[in-house]
Amino acid sequence: MATECVNEMIPEVEYQPLKKIIIHHISKQPSVEKFMTNTISPNTPSIGWCGGYLISFTNFPESDDITREILNGVTHVASVYYCDMIEFVPTIKTQHNQEIMVIDQSNEIPVVAIAQFLKKRKN
Repeated sequence: MATECVNEMIPEVEYQPLKKIIIHHISKQPSVEKFMTNTISPNTPSIGWCGGYLISFTNFPESDDITREILNGVTHVASVYYCDMIEFVPTIKTQHNQEIMVIDQSNEIPVVAIAQFLKKRKN
């Protein structure tokens, strides 16, 4: 296929970022150890880090209502679990000696927005 034909077929791309994130439950754990024990299920391969926090999210199951909200720029997060962890580390060991990868999500705009919200919030 000629390059001209391919270029004619390329669709327009539009980015529509979220307008709003609604969190329905927030739980701050007092330490990394409590976070790992109370909120992370066994065999979890990775957890997120952003803005000085370990963060885990629970989302609502997909539904027509959730899809409609997302298309309107609003996402609903069922729960946010977090704890202070000032410095990023690439892995954490659990009480069962399982090593979990920590993902630096500092470039993920929705996660950055949630971390900033948590910083402003009274604990």
